[in-house]
Amino acid sequence: MPYNDVVFTFLYSKDNAYLYSIDSELNMQLIATYDFPKPIKPVSICYDLTDGYYITGSYYPNGISDDISDTIYTDLVLIKTNNNFSCAPYSQFALTQTDSLVTLTNTSFGGDTYKWVMGNGDTLLNQPTTTTYIYPTKGVYQICLVAENLCGKNQHCQTINYGSVGINNTTITPINISQTANNEVIIGNLSQTPILSVKLYNSCGQLMYHQEAPNSNNGSYTLTTHHLPPGLYQVIAQTSQGMCVGKVVVW
Repeated sequence: MPYNDVVFTFLYSKDNAYLYSIDSELNMQLIATYDFPKPIKPVSICYDLTDGYYITGSYYPNGISDDISDTIYTDLVLIKTNNNFSCAPYSQFALTQTDSLVTLTNTSFGGDTYKWVMGNGDTLLNQPTTTTYIYPTKGVYQICLVAENLCGKNQHCQTINYGSVGINNTTITPINISQTANNEVIIGNLSQTPILSVKLYNSCGQLMYHQEAPNSNNGSYTLTTHHLPPGLYQVIAQTSQGMCVGKVVVW
């Protein structure tokens, strides 16, 4: 990592903070200029052992002044930068789709908050690094991840197609579902081919049941749901001819 033999210092103007490096011969070099929100005053910068630096500073709720007593009312701030000392967040994510189920992995940098905009009016705030979502209706959706910190915000988007015109529907066939009085679910696909695997997801996208090579008869499989909490579930069954999907209500 560069700048191993220098120290850093901040100088300030009315509108900006300037980061300088100072070498052993006291030569100063301007490294970066920051336009932080005015209550924030950066103080020092230190190495991060992985992919950048951390700026430490103070937050002055009543604005910055030269009165030393202001330090009593400050809160510490910690701002992440990359190796080029940029503190702007960078949004990116990986996406996999299984019919209506999308799995999203946040691979962004530097955000203090993250917001998923799902393209259908739903938003998800500050989710785990990997999260899942089930679309209730078919369509083409643009999924966006907004990363934000004290230096600004950045957005990255990807588009998915769930069962809309243009998708190759020949590999997806509907599931014929019937439920018994004993809360058993009989799953059958219309192609009458053996079911190779069955997965059951709840409305939050969590995998609640998974069975490989279930003992099916002419494409029919009976699933007992007594152990499941009441609610709406998505069934995904894999056959030799493709994927079968359907919905189940457990009471």
